[in-house]
Amino acid sequence: MITEDTEKRYRHGKLIEWSVGGARYALTGSPNLSSSALLHSVHEGGNCELGMIAPVTSSLLPEGEETAPGQIRALPVGQRRDSRSALLLLGATRVDGPRLHIQLVRPLSGTNGQVELSPATAPPESWERVGDVGVGVHEKVVQVAAEGGSRIRVTQMGADGILRHSNTVYVLDFRRASQRFSSPAASQTPRIQPADLFQDTRLAERFFADMANLAAGGSPPPAVATARQPRNTSTTRVDEQRDGWQHYLDLCAGRLGHPLLRFALGQASKPDDQDDAGPESEAPAPVNWMTTSCPNGKPV
Repeated sequence: MITEDTEKRYRHGKLIEWSVGGARYALTGSPNLSSSALLHSVHEGGNCELGMIAPVTSSLLPEGEETAPGQIRALPVGQRRDSRSALLLLGATRVDGPRLHIQLVRPLSGTNGQVELSPATAPPESWERVGDVGVGVHEKVVQVAAEGGSRIRVTQMGADGILRHSNTVYVLDFRRASQRFSSPAASQTPRIQPADLFQDTRLAERFFADMANLAAGGSPPPAVATARQPRNTSTTRVDEQRDGWQHYLDLCAGRLGHPLLRFALGQASKPDDQDDAGPESEAPAPVNWMTTSCPNGKPV
C-alpha cells in the first residue's frame, strides 16, 4: 500500500525508513532518491547531496490515507542523457593579441562547434559567432577582443538536427583582475613629511591651520573605563567610542597625511611613509584550466 500525504503543507525533504535487528533507522534530508544520489560518490560521478542517517524510536512518516498502487497515475521516466557526452565549457581567458583562450572539459565529438560571444556591455540574450571549434579539439584560441566579464558559450548541431548550447562562462581578464586599486581618498592623501614643516613656513602654517580645524570639529578620544562610576550616569560603550575615534583619525589622515598625523600624535615614522601605494603588481600569466589543482591535489 502507498500512503498519500493529505496535509496541505509543502514538503521538500526525503524520508527513508528501515529496520535491522529490531532497531528502526531513518534517512532524512534532501537527497534525490536515485542511484546517483544514494549509491555513487561525487568522484564516481554521483550527485553531491546532504542527508543524515540516525536511529529513531518511532516512524517519522506523516499520517495520511492508504491508497492502492493501481489508483496512482504512472508517469513515464525519460531516458537519462549521459552527462559524459554533454557540451561543457571549462573556462575562457583573455590573452594578448587581442585573443581569447577557451577550454572545454573534454574534446569536442560528433560535429564541429561554434564559439559565441555576448559582450559585457550587451544584453545577455544577444550572441554573435566569433570562431569555430573542430572535432577532437578541447582547447582553442579565438581572434576576438573580448572584455573581461563578457559571456562565452559553444554551440553544436547534433546528429538529430537539434542545436545544443554549452554552459555559459565569463571571460577572465587577468591583467585587470590583478590590478591593485586604491581608493580616491588614499591616492589624494598628502604625503608631506615632518621635516618639510621646518623648511617651508607656508607648509607649517597650513599644518597648524589644519590641526585647529580638525580639533574644532573632532571627537574626543575613547574614555578609559573606571572601576567605579557614579549612579545615574549615562555611559557609552567603549567599542562605539573607539569606532568614533578611529573615524576621526581617518579624517585626520585624509587631511594631513599619515606622516604628519603620526608626527602630531608623537609616533615614530614608518618605513612606508615615503610611498604608501607600493609597487605596481605585474599581471600573472594565464592559467591552464585543465591543470589547475584542487585542495586535494587532484587536477580539475
